[in-house]
Amino acid sequence: EYPSIKDVTVALAEKAEGDSTMWDEVTAKRQAIKTKYPKG
Repeated sequence: EYPSIKDVTVALAEKAEGDSTMWDEVTAKRQAIKTKYPKG
């Protein structure tokens, strides 16, 4: 369910170039998974 390493890598590269659109999407997906499966 987590974003693929490829998606994360592309998102980081695009963020470094000034476009955080994909990074924001990846972050939202990760947060949804953390909410669905909380630690502890």
